[in-house]
Amino acid sequence: MAAPPAATAETDATAPRSLFYGIRYQNSMYFIPVPSSDISVLEFKRLLAQHPEIRVPTAQQQVIRSGTLLHDHQRLSEFQMMQNTALHLVPTRVSGDHAPAGPANTEGNLPWARPQYGALPLVQHDLPVIEGDVFETAKFLVWCTACTAPCFSRQTDAATATTATQQHYQRGEAHLPRCTTEAECLALSRHVPIGSDSHGVPYPQELQPASAQPRCRLCKTESVLVDGAISWEQVFSQSVQGECLACGNSGRIIEVMFRCRGELARNVSFDSESRSVCHSLSVERTNVILPNVHQQAPRERLDRVALVAELVRDRARAAITAATATPVNLTVVQEAAEAATDASRSVETGPAEAVARAVLASKNGATKLEALLHALQANNGQALPATHRAVEELARAADECYAAAAAARAPSVDSSDSGSPDSIQLEFHGCTAAGKPHRLNANGLEAYMAAQDSLRSVMVRNDRIPHIFGSYVIRCCQPGCGGILYLPSCRVAGGERYEVIRDWATTEVTLQQGGVLCPLPNHQGDPAYLPPRNEAGPCRACPTCREHFCEQHQTAWRSCLHNMDIEATARHLIDKALAEGAIQVCPKCRVWTVRENATCTAMTCSICNARWCYFCAREVDNHREHSRDWETNATRCPRFLDDHPHLAGAPIQAVAHFHRLKTLRLLRQARRALEKREAGRFDQVFAAMDPSSFVIEATGPDGSGQISSATAPPITIEDVRGAQEEGLPYAMP
Repeated sequence: MAAPPAATAETDATAPRSLFYGIRYQNSMYFIPVPSSDISVLEFKRLLAQHPEIRVPTAQQQVIRSGTLLHDHQRLSEFQMMQNTALHLVPTRVSGDHAPAGPANTEGNLPWARPQYGALPLVQHDLPVIEGDVFETAKFLVWCTACTAPCFSRQTDAATATTATQQHYQRGEAHLPRCTTEAECLALSRHVPIGSDSHGVPYPQELQPASAQPRCRLCKTESVLVDGAISWEQVFSQSVQGECLACGNSGRIIEVMFRCRGELARNVSFDSESRSVCHSLSVERTNVILPNVHQQAPRERLDRVALVAELVRDRARAAITAATATPVNLTVVQEAAEAATDASRSVETGPAEAVARAVLASKNGATKLEALLHALQANNGQALPATHRAVEELARAADECYAAAAAARAPSVDSSDSGSPDSIQLEFHGCTAAGKPHRLNANGLEAYMAAQDSLRSVMVRNDRIPHIFGSYVIRCCQPGCGGILYLPSCRVAGGERYEVIRDWATTEVTLQQGGVLCPLPNHQGDPAYLPPRNEAGPCRACPTCREHFCEQHQTAWRSCLHNMDIEATARHLIDKALAEGAIQVCPKCRVWTVRENATCTAMTCSICNARWCYFCAREVDNHREHSRDWETNATRCPRFLDDHPHLAGAPIQAVAHFHRLKTLRLLRQARRALEKREAGRFDQVFAAMDPSSFVIEATGPDGSGQISSATAPPITIEDVRGAQEEGLPYAMP
């Protein structure tokens, strides 16, 4: 990647400075000089068309920034782009310029058809909410990229320092003790990792606790009052309702900044003062809040805060009894207030939600106890009525302490990938399958994405503030669940993975134009590219990796099914038929959906909300109409599987027979394909396999709601050789 042209020294302070925008085109980066950031997108496209190495006609240009397609009438200044901001250019292919879809280089092994592009499913979840007190100390987790500062004299080294080094000089930071070389400074990790997962692997040093602080967006002072609860949408739009006591303005003028509270690996000096805690601010773009990342406290700490909350609750109830009885026992109330205050001060809050909630409830209870004591004193020691404000508020505080203690006592949440209560987890928002969000170990996101057939298979579209939360996001780790992981939290997957997800809109546009997705694990840069017209497929040569892969099977060409011998091909087709025959998938987004009833065929996908039939695996508009007259109409399906004569029996037994018939159909299709290449080879491979592999089992809720299982008769080679039964339109559209 070429570096941007170096800015020349200006002798005239009024002379315009050169402004460059980076444009990525065909896995290369070009820096385009622009006269002003206020030019229109159309004018910028004209500059690209005149570039000697780009020369894409203006009408065929699609310019994308962080997942957002830029329109001609818009101005670049609308997108808050800075010096060297990177954009993406994807040309629109003219009619007839797509790569051909027919077979070419399969060498007669397997026929193939080019995969058709299908849009990713759209999710429409409400944005995550912020629970509890927003401005509680160290409540949040951020991705802090503040760098360590070099320990050199500004006067001596500023002239020859790099751009990054000059920024360090401007911040005035330095290590204590001072480093001997600039390389030593830059290599020194700034933060101490805040813990390790259940496998003992430390979390990234960039992942650190942080606190939220409000300030006025107009005058930048922190003398502000915030109105009511705060949502993530308000936080990211920097438009929280409130009042500034310094400038006197009110309305949506409050911005929330997040201050990193991470412990430093070595002390740094700032304004001649030494400090061991990072104080970088999100408004300075040195850290980013992670809305999907949560921290669990150790069991001993949870028990500690639960004990404190329970103590405050018991003291509060005793104080209410003493304050409302006649005669009043003022000593009990005073002792309760003192004990609650001391106990609430003995515990510290933290990012863990259960800890923060218990600490907040305990402190609130102690405050209400003090208020009750003052109310008694103001009433000359006379009993207070149960309807007194101080009594009612203390009663509510006691209830909050009870609920907070119960939450702290609750079992810790296990990560779906590790099966252990990792201290830092990624929580998918909007999970629907289990009634509660699923969680993934914060160190396991990259492994989760790498384990999929392709990165695209774990992505869905998002239309809620896409320029912040991502136009394309990661779906839940549990099959069939509609939960998602927003873009900011994907930083824990590493810089390269994050950039690919952030710029996925560029990949989607390329695929829409007939592009090909490179599946190779060592691929660098944009995953999709436009293949040349003379490359028919399925073998593709990635221009970035310089390696060949199979477009159909999304694997390296050397290990692709198209290169396998006929015996390996037969085994693969049999295994594929067994795997596909045992499940049903949503016809729209191709994700498995959990059945709420063992034999009911009316399905609603929890991810894309598509309504479909479990029997035929097609989308339906009206389930009742789809099952009308199914006995005489071949285009209709029964409402329940066990209504069909071929599937009669116990509910779960009907499910097992259904999937046996589906598997049998797929095996017959595979046998017919192999017989055209070499007669008898499919039967030979089938006979050599373990007979238990062909026993179809079904597990799920039966008619009474209980979980049960059933098995269907094993599939034999005689069954596969036989003809398909009449009167049963097997599943699969």
